[in-house]
Amino acid sequence: MGVLSLAVSLLSLCAPAARVLVNEVFYDALGDDTGWEFVELLNPGAAPAPLAGLRLESGDGSQPGRWTLRWTAAAGDTVAPHARFVVGGARVTPPPDRVAALDLQNGPDALRLVWPDGAVEVVGWGAHEFAEYACGAPAPDAPSGSALARVPDGIDRGGNLLDFRVAPPSPGAANQPQRAAAVVRGRTRLVPERPSAGEAAALELTLDNRGALAWSSGEAVLALLGEPLATPGAWPLPPLAPGHPPPP
Repeated sequence: MGVLSLAVSLLSLCAPAARVLVNEVFYDALGDDTGWEFVELLNPGAAPAPLAGLRLESGDGSQPGRWTLRWTAAAGDTVAPHARFVVGGARVTPPPDRVAALDLQNGPDALRLVWPDGAVEVVGWGAHEFAEYACGAPAPDAPSGSALARVPDGIDRGGNLLDFRVAPPSPGAANQPQRAAAVVRGRTRLVPERPSAGEAAALELTLDNRGALAWSSGEAVLALLGEPLATPGAWPLPPLAPGHPPPP
């Protein structure tokens, strides 16, 4: 009965219920990765979560079964309620809770958490040939200098591609701030493109609410400043839910 239970558990590669989960992975720093890599764990529960015996392993997706142990939690390692626990290199700032040489690889590769009772969580990135290296469809392979992060923090939709997105590294801090807005790159244009001096022009752009909270009408303002403008302007924005551009 014990062997059968372990086999069934290992087939489930997504975050086990009521457990600490992988919240962020940073595996490809700009330049030399040594000392910069980290894995952030998140305790979504209201009680402390002991980690004793938990194994963090890196996976080489080029062949099946290529997993390497990188860190094992000690008896006193615990994650406070609704808190984060970072395992990473000596150069990570702020310093990680536990220092370890992770040696994570660029995609298509993966990492996994293996619990003493056999429960497993796998996070894979890049186009994988072998199903053992991802939970559902793998997350995208993050470019150098970017991390893979659950956005919003702790979200669990049942698949790496659904849960993780490319984001700035934020070890020990929220992956998604409460309030944040940004102009969507590549979605801005000036009409006409090269107006003459004194000629009126229209600026078309797309905004994205990247924070965890929605903003209500007039709560956010778009301001345009700069020497080429005859008159600086500011315009209140319409209501906007997180992760969506405003209506046209």
